[in-house]
Amino acid sequence: MFEPGKSLSLSDIVNVGAKANEEMKKQSGDGVIVGDKVSSDSINAAIGSIDKQALTESLLKPSFSSKGFRVELENEDGAGYVGTIYLGSQEQPARVLFDTGSDYMAVTSSLCSDPKLGKPDIDEAKFDPVSLSYIPSGKDLRKCKSMAYNLAQSQSAKKVPNMEDEVLDYGSAKLRGKLYQDSACMDANRTSCINVDLLALYQASGMDDIDGVLGLAVHPNKDKKNLNYVLSLKD
Repeated sequence: MFEPGKSLSLSDIVNVGAKANEEMKKQSGDGVIVGDKVSSDSINAAIGSIDKQALTESLLKPSFSSKGFRVELENEDGAGYVGTIYLGSQEQPARVLFDTGSDYMAVTSSLCSDPKLGKPDIDEAKFDPVSLSYIPSGKDLRKCKSMAYNLAQSQSAKKVPNMEDEVLDYGSAKLRGKLYQDSACMDANRTSCINVDLLALYQASGMDDIDGVLGLAVHPNKDKKNLNYVLSLKD
């Protein structure tokens, strides 16, 4: 009666109950309903016929309307919610922190490989008690730990003109980049793809396990409204 994995609603149950009631009425001949009201027996019969596993999955993962979409987020260490977005014409995946306290979408990019942009971290030598001398710390001195967004591979990437490089300071995270406009999708089904301004990073320290940040706050400068992904969805 129900397909495995199908989302079930209360109206589904009532509709099945009405059909079951009609069958019972035909079989009994004396009727089990009054007017258009569904009897409790038919509702119980409908509930009994439901795929219990499908119902459980439906409750745990509720279905969304055609205007909505699902975003899978992780919060493994309690430090924040991380999900995957898809950038550019090639829909390149990038793992970003969904941050309500920032207003930029900033992602490590192929600009990190440009020696003219930014500068590597400075190594701080550590003291070795065996040799009684200072030795290299072994710290990863790369400007970016990843390059998730390759500008050359996206045919839709456009540099935002007349804009200075942006410098962002999020405590332990220090970010530098250039503003580009490109398509971005927030969900794996690609139902939420829009053109948005994003910061293509050429320097990113303090982001060892992620590729960037998706800021959910609205930028105070109205001319930079397109920086906000969620607000851009309304347009």
